[in-house]
Amino acid sequence: MIVVMKTLVAGRWSWDVPWIIFDFRDEGNYYYLLLHKGGLLELSRVSDGRRELFLAAAQTHLSPFDWHEYRIDLTGGQIKVLIDGAGYLRFEGRVPGGLVKVSNTSPRGAFWFAWIAEAKSLPLIG
Repeated sequence: MIVVMKTLVAGRWSWDVPWIIFDFRDEGNYYYLLLHKGGLLELSRVSDGRRELFLAAAQTHLSPFDWHEYRIDLTGGQIKVLIDGAGYLRFEGRVPGGLVKVSNTSPRGAFWFAWIAEAKSLPLIG
């Protein structure tokens, strides 16, 4: 899937930015990706109602206040994250296949502005 977005409004904490929530099965089972205000890219999940933080993380020099294209490839239980064409994260997890949304800090939160250019599984390249 490809999501193009930038943060327009942020809260007090580094994680108070839009989250990309994917593989959403219900409020107790989903993955989320966020680019913290300081450039830290975080992949975490909620599984059986328990939050599992920082399954994968990378410090970037990116700002969530700039436009970025987030590509999340979901193939055979592997999650690969690219931003603006550069690979940042890879994680082996359960086979994804739920819904996608952009939200502020939880699946119940209000939607933020985003353009979802593509929402399908793509094969990994390379």
